[in-house]
Amino acid sequence: MIDFGVFIMIWLVQLVVYPAFQYFNPSNLERWHHRYTKGITIVVMPLMISQLFLHGYILYQDKSPLEVVTLALVLAAWYITFVHAVPLHNKISMRTDIEDSIKSLIQFNLGRALIWTVVLAITFFVNI
Repeated sequence: MIDFGVFIMIWLVQLVVYPAFQYFNPSNLERWHHRYTKGITIVVMPLMISQLFLHGYILYQDKSPLEVVTLALVLAAWYITFVHAVPLHNKISMRTDIEDSIKSLIQFNLGRALIWTVVLAITFFVNI
């Protein structure tokens, strides 16, 4: 369920939320972005933390190569989030390079979306 929640959330952000940023004027984007980042953090952080602990625990219980790959993918998504996405959100908040930041955010988020899709697929097929 956690992997499915992350999957749904990330594709909603990829296909709807981030592309919509391009339609705001800078003033409205600044106001919306502030509300968005506060609200999405309340949803995303519990999911991401739960996913990290869940897959860490599963790896602890079952040290199979597939579980190593799954946890590595989860950690890769964390890396993209905190090394790339968060700084881009900070640039948008500070109204710095807004257009380029939005484009980069969409590109980096596609990487997270694909990673979390693979995590869900592994979880689904392992548990069938």
